[in-house]
Amino acid sequence: MTTLPCACCRWTGIRISPERTGVFTSGRVWIVQGRRIALYFTGCKHAGENLAEVLKLRSPELPPMIQMCDALSRHVPKIVETLVANWNAHGRRNFVKVTANFPEPCRFVREAFREIYGYEAVTRKQGMSAEERLVFHPEHSKPVMEKLHTWLPAQFQERTVEPNSGLGQAISYLLNHWQKLTLFLEKAGVPLDNNIVTAANGSDDIGLNRCAVFGSWAIRRDQPAESRSAMAFL
Repeated sequence: MTTLPCACCRWTGIRISPERTGVFTSGRVWIVQGRRIALYFTGCKHAGENLAEVLKLRSPELPPMIQMCDALSRHVPKIVETLVANWNAHGRRNFVKVTANFPEPCRFVREAFREIYGYEAVTRKQGMSAEERLVFHPEHSKPVMEKLHTWLPAQFQERTVEPNSGLGQAISYLLNHWQKLTLFLEKAGVPLDNNIVTAANGSDDIGLNRCAVFGSWAIRRDQPAESRSAMAFL
């Protein structure tokens, strides 16, 4: 099984006018054989547009790269195909914000995510490969996610939650992006979130678009696609 490269994206920026004259900085951390290469782009382009410029250097014969980002459409390149996954941390955070008003249902969701992240911690502690992790998570995390996926729409069907409430909006976010949130159960190498990007780029107060690209690439003259594309931007 081939593990696809993965790009994690995070977007923040300063919007000055509706004509998009604001300045955005996109940061990318490329992981090549354990080494990290930081790349930054500053201008009017959003994260997805900057990512597209990088991915255009890849060979068209390569399969689409896995992209980890939030649900904003501006993260996704329009001219280059990627396999998009969304952050589970964002989905969980929506419930954390409304826990004070809806303690019991939020506790159920947060405990589900706690269990999933506990399994993720096991994969890291045991040093599992991407392929081993893809076997482990469907066995352990998939039943938890399926139970959660059954519970979420039932709250609307049983009229126990108002769709326009904070809890309803948190539930809708998970339902609307479920396939992208659970891509880690289907594809090798898909992370649960982009925490590695936040750690690499500093605090959330910095106005940067943050991206990280993961892959097991060797830098050789006879491999022009992945590694040499990354190095070309140094």
